[in-house]
Amino acid sequence: MAVLIKFIADATLAQKQAWKDSITALPSTIPQIGELLSGEKLPHVMDGGWDDGVIMKFDNEVDLKTYSDAVPHKKYQRATAEQTRDKLIFDIKV
Repeated sequence: MAVLIKFIADATLAQKQAWKDSITALPSTIPQIGELLSGEKLPHVMDGGWDDGVIMKFDNEVDLKTYSDAVPHKKYQRATAEQTRDKLIFDIKV
């Protein structure tokens, strides 16, 4: 599953880092996340303004559903909603 995020225009560096820290910490509390990959943005003139992103790997649909409903995931969503302008999520089969 790929998650891309656009931050609000006045999001601070601290808020952006808090988003990254929050999402990359989820595997420690949600074991159904088999792997989480994160890196640095490679700017492109046609990138559509996406600021950051991660890839999460799940073994199956049940694990993805468990993650989606998990309390730590819901807390992450609430904690990062203020600085989120847009989010794009793809369930990519690999």
